[in-house]
Amino acid sequence: ETYNKIPGPTPWPIIGSILEMYCPTEDLLQVTAKLFDRYGSCFRFKTMDRPLVITSSPEAFETILTCTKNIKKSEDYDLFLPWLGLGLLTSSGSRWRHKRKILTNAFHFKILDDCTPIIFKHAKVLVEKLKEASEQSEEIEIGEKIGLCTLDVICETAMGQHLGAQDMADSSYVRSIKQISEILFKRMITPFLSIDIVFRLSPYYRTYRQCLDVIHGF
Repeated sequence: ETYNKIPGPTPWPIIGSILEMYCPTEDLLQVTAKLFDRYGSCFRFKTMDRPLVITSSPEAFETILTCTKNIKKSEDYDLFLPWLGLGLLTSSGSRWRHKRKILTNAFHFKILDDCTPIIFKHAKVLVEKLKEASEQSEEIEIGEKIGLCTLDVICETAMGQHLGAQDMADSSYVRSIKQISEILFKRMITPFLSIDIVFRLSPYYRTYRQCLDVIHGF
């Protein structure tokens, strides 16, 4: 009853409100922004039989993120298990607490200070890439460029590997990361693809397995 009082798009039978967000990955931010404009900073959204609440409210985020009891991840996180395994991002409950405790020391200020030169190095590359792009166009899509910079930073700081994603955006590893992200997003917003057996019979599955092989072989 409380859920139904929250404003939001009217759900269709079986599929819910999924058509409201069925769009290419690169358009998701704009589509979501339009929904916020229409319904406010908090709206309900139903995917098949799953009721969701989507919010952009800082106060709501603070309440959620500081809660130490309700830390169970949604079913969507299970889609990432073949890729990421049962780690901090995908685990819940006592397993999550244990992994979070282990990783706490990894984020000590001294360790982060040691990573500063690496972050600065890749940030300089990002600035040059943005400068080059700005000379060619008045509008720049910075999301992908920032993502490549982040990938460079994470690979070198966490794994000690120089990836060079910003200079080799079409490498097999970078391409696989992008493709698998798009496939997983499509699974989350496409009701029938969220069913494992249907997904395995779909044309996306072969690409998904190929991407996993490349990523796990890095």
